[in-house]
Amino acid sequence: PYIEVFNRGRDAFDYRIEASEPWITVDRPRGTVRDQARAVVKADWSRAPHGRTRARITVSGAGASVVVPVIAEHPAARGLRGFVEAGGYVAMDAEHCVRAVGTWRRIDRIGRTGAGMTPYPVTAPRRTPGGTASPRLE
Repeated sequence: PYIEVFNRGRDAFDYRIEASEPWITVDRPRGTVRDQARAVVKADWSRAPHGRTRARITVSGAGASVVVPVIAEHPAARGLRGFVEAGGYVAMDAEHCVRAVGTWRRIDRIGRTGAGMTPYPVTAPRRTPGGTASPRLE
């Protein structure tokens, strides 16, 4: 993520970006804006508290300040099993399905993380998606 500081006037101005927590870093915490400036914001997860944490980033310049709320989700890794949600999605390898409807074959060493799956036989008649008998991995 980043913060874009832009100039709506004619004169350049100095800006400053401050995080409320030491584990939030900003690559360009201060500078001068003529047209616009972009500052990349990162979390140092080795220093961030576990769980859900609220923080804020204050952007100041040209006589004004704006507070940007930050919500950080840092799950505890110990004892974690399974697949982790990120950005509202969970991605998992197809070979780890809990239920296969239809016949499927595993394809080893395909992709970056392990095996893949393919419906079988490849000469099976075409099916319309939906319905209870449509091949799928759940």
